[in-house]
Parts: sequence; structure tokens; C-alpha cells
Amino acid sequence: MATKSANDHGSETDEVRVGVLLLLAEESLNGYEMINEAAERSGGHWRLTSAKVHPMLDQLAEEGLVQLSEESGGGRQRPYELTPAGRALVDSEFAGITPPWVVHAPVGDESEPQQESAQIEIQGPSAQFQEVAAQFTAAANQVAQVGTSEQIERARELVAESKRNLYRILAEDDPAPQSS
Repeated sequence: MATKSANDHGSETDEVRVGVLLLLAEESLNGYEMINEAAERSGGHWRLTSAKVHPMLDQLAEEGLVQLSEESGGGRQRPYELTPAGRALVDSEFAGITPPWVVHAPVGDESEPQQESAQIEIQGPSAQFQEVAAQFTAAANQVAQVGTSEQIERARELVAESKRNLYRILAEDDPAPQSS
């Protein structure tokens, strides 16, 4: 039997669907953990975002394939898990499918030295900033989805101030301390 890839399903939405279900087939994860797993497993080449993961989780929950887990604690957002129907789907339909994080991983020898160089490349200042920005976006989306009106307003003010400060950095107009 030929191995299928997640791209055989067609669209990016299908790829996200397959990736989320395959990740949850391994263990219960929250959206943030799925985003991190996807980036780590692909060496940063397949990036899930909160804007992709959370709507997909909602859709899969409506279809009865995933549910919020009963696990909680440790300051961790409640993870999702496969339902019995979700497990049956993964077992029957996804056998032999190549996960999207493998499809998007760099092509070539999977030896240890190459993995190390990929990690070094990902650790540059721009990549580090992008990772933190993605985490910021995920947190902002979570506030928008589950926050109270007051929390959303406070978050809106924080985001607006952060945006202004980022533009100040680019404009280099942050007042430098005066030496006396």
C-alpha cells in the first residue's frame, strides 16, 4: 500500500484537520501545545496558528470527533482529546498517511547534525521574535474567545499600546536617557 501524505487531501484546511487529529491521537493537547508541537516536529517549516487551530477544534468538536478533556490543573489550559468516533476515524482513515509536519520538514538526510543545524537556524533573533509574536497572538485569541468584557477591554488596550511601542522601535524614536 502506498503511503499517502496530508497534502493528498487537498487544501490547507484539510492539512490542519489531519494534523490536529494525528496530534490528538498521540496525547491530549491544548491549542497552544499543538502549535508548538507542529513547529517543533517540522523544524519550524509547518506552522499552525491559533487562527487555524481553534476554529478547527470547534469544527471537530461539532462533528463529535474531539472534546475537551476532563484533565486540568497545573495552570494548563484544558486540553482536547479524541472522542471514540475521532479515534475510530484516525484508526481507519489515517493509517499510512504522512503527517503534515513530515511533509513540510526539510528534505534530506534526517541525521542528527542536520537536525541541530535546523534548530540553530530557527533560533535567530527574527525567528525568536516570530515565535513570541505567535504566542502573543495565540494568547490574544484566547482572551477574545473566553475572556469577560472587562478582560477583553484590558487586553485591547494592552495590544494597542504594544503596537504603538513596536512602531516606536522601528522609528527609533524611543527617548534615550539623557546623560548629565
